[in-house]
Amino acid sequence: RFGFLEMKSFTWQQWKIFAVSAFLLAMQILTSLKALPLVAIATVVAFRNMCTVVIAVVDYFFYGTKFSLRQIFALGLTSIGMIIYTCQDINFNFTGYMWLVGNSLATILNTFWNKVFITKYTRELKIQTSYGVSLIQQVETLPIVFVLAIANNEGSSLSEIASLTFVTKIMLIATCAGGV
Repeated sequence: RFGFLEMKSFTWQQWKIFAVSAFLLAMQILTSLKALPLVAIATVVAFRNMCTVVIAVVDYFFYGTKFSLRQIFALGLTSIGMIIYTCQDINFNFTGYMWLVGNSLATILNTFWNKVFITKYTRELKIQTSYGVSLIQQVETLPIVFVLAIANNEGSSLSEIASLTFVTKIMLIATCAGGV
């Protein structure tokens, strides 16, 4: 136990399993940041909504999840909305769309990776708590994100942290700590 957050002992196996999730999360972050300068926010939202539809379809066929008529209607309406939006997107940018396809793939894969392994480790085997899994994922994601930041020449932005107010710096640190 670590104070107020209950965690069980960490094993090498847990770190290996959740490294995949950390990588996929880092890819979600990278692809979002690469897409955002090229597409409208509405495009990002439309792609994210379509991820929900794809996840529901996979859930239905592979996990036997049942949906009400209302839910099916909502998923269908979301799909139609996505198709209409993408066909009429006045800010269409092929590169931005490709980044969003990558983001969608990472999101969908990460959803199912986590669904299988978080459920297995926290509910079935009970060998780790959700806090422990979250800590593993956050610790593993940080080095990947740092490498990606360096590869994308984001290091120059670090100097801008010094100009932030004290309260803003505290809020930034608090949001980082809140990930656990």
